Amino acid sequence: MDHQEIFTKSQKHKIIAVVVVAVALITLWFMMDLVIMTFILTFVFYHLVRVEHHALKKFFHITAPKPLLALIDYAAVIWIIVELLMHFGGSMVSKVFGFVEKLMLFDYAAAQATLPEKVVQIIGPLDFAPIISRLTAILGAMVQRGGQVGLDLILAIIISLAILLELRKIRRFGVNMGNSDLAFLYRYIVKFGTSFSRTFGTVMRVQVVIALINSIISTICLHFMGFPSVAALGLMIFCLGLIPVAGVIISLVPLCFIAFSVGGWFKVLEVLIMIVVVHAIETYILNPQLMSNRTKLPVSFVFIILLVGQQYMGVWGMLCGVPIFLFLMDAFSVDYAVSKETPAARRRRLKVAARNAAQIVYDSTVEDYAEAEAEYEHMVEEAEAEAERIREEAEEELERIQK
Repeated sequence: MDHQEIFTKSQKHKIIAVVVVAVALITLWFMMDLVIMTFILTFVFYHLVRVEHHALKKFFHITAPKPLLALIDYAAVIWIIVELLMHFGGSMVSKVFGFVEKLMLFDYAAAQATLPEKVVQIIGPLDFAPIISRLTAILGAMVQRGGQVGLDLILAIIISLAILLELRKIRRFGVNMGNSDLAFLYRYIVKFGTSFSRTFGTVMRVQVVIALINSIISTICLHFMGFPSVAALGLMIFCLGLIPVAGVIISLVPLCFIAFSVGGWFKVLEVLIMIVVVHAIETYILNPQLMSNRTKLPVSFVFIILLVGQQYMGVWGMLCGVPIFLFLMDAFSVDYAVSKETPAARRRRLKVAARNAAQIVYDSTVEDYAEAEAEYEHMVEEAEAEAERIREEAEEELERIQK
């Protein structure tokens, strides 16, 4: 078989599309926080606007422009964020600085004098100065990281709002691209993008369930621990819980400051134990099991995907690892579902297999026809050239005879 016939035209286009998407992902790797937050906000607000538009049309017979609904939603979210910062931002900053000041002025000798003798004998050789210095450095790094995340969040809100406001123009651009020489690339990008968005929606629904469970458990624990404003703290834990794994860690910072102001170091220790338990439940029980039930993947596969995603993409890998894996499986037409096949699913699978087989036969037939047509044209050109050569030789021979 000729090496040019190893891949069909459809397969070549699919490989090119996958390579283009991979290059785009590598290009956006160093701005991963901004890209993923933009995608999440666009995804969430797009579906929220659709639900609002449908509800207004169905129940109130009002056809509201979707860009107007998007503006109202974003304005409401920004207003809530500003209100929370105005009410809790000042007190939280003061508690942070107070905590850092107490940490830096911590008198180890005075604290050691209040401890039992046996405890002093155990911790006596320890040097707490480097530990305190290290904790201060970690707090500074967390504040710096928080500032960068806040800036990325602001940019993500602006970009996602611009995307939703100009959605029609973006769609017209896609239609124009679909009618160009890059139509095959556009079709595959739309196909893979739809698959990724659908899977990402499934993962987001799972993350909402996990965040709800975590917030309920944490709220109950905080209530028995004597924390004030438990409802507000539960809402904060739920919102941060939408960020997989990292949300639980991020919520640790304000909870520790509040715990220190309520009951000192012992209360901070209680919060740390609670966060460790909740984090373990989310990472090793809820996330793999719920994700497996939604995506129909084996639990072991989901667990490995989450670990690999976290290794390569950090906390975002816990959210995007499964959609990326399913995207690759769909790109190479791998049937990854392990659930029992129903008759309807079997008919769909056979229909897809028949369509793929027909596409391969069609591509091969088109290529064979194109090659035969090219060969025919080449033979016609050779015949015409040969006829022209014979005619010229005959004319030369006739002139020679006449002379």
